[in-house]
Amino acid sequence: MYKLRSERISQQLFWSMILIIFSLLLLSVPLIVSSYKSYQKADRALSEISALRAVADLANKISRERAPANKVMSSRADELAAKLKELDEYRKEVDLQIEQTIRILNTRSLSHQEKALFNNLKKSLQQGRQAVDAYAALPLSQRNSEQFDNAIQHMFKAWDSCYEILKNELVQSEGKGTAVSEYYTLILILSDLRDQAGRMASNVIAPVTFKEKMSEDNLARSLQTQHQVNYLWALVNTIQPEQDKTPEYLALHQQVKTQFLDQAIPTVAGLIDESLHNQPYALTGTQLTEVMVDKFVTVVNLQSYILDYSVHIAQKEKQESYHIFILTLLVALICLVTAFFTMIYARNGV
Repeated sequence: MYKLRSERISQQLFWSMILIIFSLLLLSVPLIVSSYKSYQKADRALSEISALRAVADLANKISRERAPANKVMSSRADELAAKLKELDEYRKEVDLQIEQTIRILNTRSLSHQEKALFNNLKKSLQQGRQAVDAYAALPLSQRNSEQFDNAIQHMFKAWDSCYEILKNELVQSEGKGTAVSEYYTLILILSDLRDQAGRMASNVIAPVTFKEKMSEDNLARSLQTQHQVNYLWALVNTIQPEQDKTPEYLALHQQVKTQFLDQAIPTVAGLIDESLHNQPYALTGTQLTEVMVDKFVTVVNLQSYILDYSVHIAQKEKQESYHIFILTLLVALICLVTAFFTMIYARNGV
């Protein structure tokens, strides 16, 4: 009788522990799967933000190539050889950056669309360079502002092609909803701001170089660019999360305000005003390029900080997600093992 009762209690304990173990599995498996998916999402976000950074750096390189190109096209005969050497060296850096960017994106396999976009970029960049070289090869007596402006427009198209790659990376991203997803749009805006900052001067450099009155087209494009710069600048501080407005960010943000918005834009505005009032320009084309390059370095510095910070946030989120996944897995295993040995102990004890 006592033995039968003990066996019955033992069976009840056994099935009770089986039910507990099964319940623990029902609770722990979804938690483990969820934490692992969060880790995978954070890992993808880090990969995507790294890819965006590579493309943004490339876009900056291509945008900056207009500076030595403009110097070549606006330089005097005695300066030409030195400026051509500077341009040639910089072009090699850009070509190397393109190949490095392709290798970075290839780590997750370039899609057919991405390959097509890079081919279009190379084609547009080659056409822009050919236009610059063709202009630089002309004797000074055969050059005019329209040819100069046309070469600049071709270089604009090269950057536009790179911007399409950047937008494609943003559209194809899967890391939305992570701690760094808000930086995706910010990187896009800062890249556009960086290029628009350069275009402001490029849109008027041709008439300034030839000491001609600015055409309505030059004026319209330059004023439109100024408006775009102010609009993008207003967006930057709005999108940047309040908790991420670090002292370093605020310092770089203020530098852009004081050195670029308060000095570079008025420089171009002053040249436009001189043109409208038929006054001689205060700067030559080469001087204008050098002044603007110095000023929008602040924009590049801010963008570089945002890129570095976003990668840091992505790395931190990936690490935290990994730790949560491991902790969840360990707690689940400990609970299951404890329940299993409790079941064995209870049965043997009974």
